[in-house]
Amino acid sequence: DTDDTAPGADIFVFEPDEIEPLVTAEVSSSALFASRFRECAATAAPVPRRHPGKRSPLWHQRQRAAQLLDVARNYPDFPIVLEAVRECL
Repeated sequence: DTDDTAPGADIFVFEPDEIEPLVTAEVSSSALFASRFRECAATAAPVPRRHPGKRSPLWHQRQRAAQLLDVARNYPDFPIVLEAVRECL
């Protein structure tokens, strides 16, 4: 029942509808995605600053972005999530 032949190139052919969700799922669980999401969220301004005009600590930005990401994961078409995925790819 076992073939001694190597698999052909056909195992590397994917349909776009099959590969997109797989790649998006893998990318969205990476550290790069978290970083890009934080930057996109800061640019889009849904993460409010306590003191406008002053810099906020990086740990605070990460915390606020993580809170937003926890909510945004429930909405796959959330614009900031889509932008962060695009930047990662």
